[in-house]
Amino acid sequence: MMVEAMIAASSDASVRGIKFPPANVEQLKRTQLHELISSTTTAALLSIGLDVALLNGIDPENWSDCIHFQQAANVVKCLKVINDTAERSIALMTSFNQSITKSEAEMQKLIQVVKDNWECIPDSSKASLASAKMATK
Repeated sequence: MMVEAMIAASSDASVRGIKFPPANVEQLKRTQLHELISSTTTAALLSIGLDVALLNGIDPENWSDCIHFQQAANVVKCLKVINDTAERSIALMTSFNQSITKSEAEMQKLIQVVKDNWECIPDSSKASLASAKMATK
């Protein structure tokens, strides 16, 4: 049923997530998995290289034998949870920023210095560092 639902849904990657009002939680508990399939499900699977049409007619218990499913499963196993990484980065930067300066004006100057530095030294290769050092002499 899931594959048929995915094939029936278009692959619209512009729609984000499933919109489900909090008031309908009880209804969600009774919802079958294939009823949650949307165009974003198909688009997400296509983005990792899995054309769901290839799984049509194959028993889900045998999907692990399908080379296309195996390739997509390997991609999924390598994915990192973005929100967790982003939240940790934000917490780290907030803590770092608060330890450097308490003044907004000083923070803006610091941000400008860092931006200028990025423009002068685009990467950390020896050639970039040497050319930046020569430019400051």
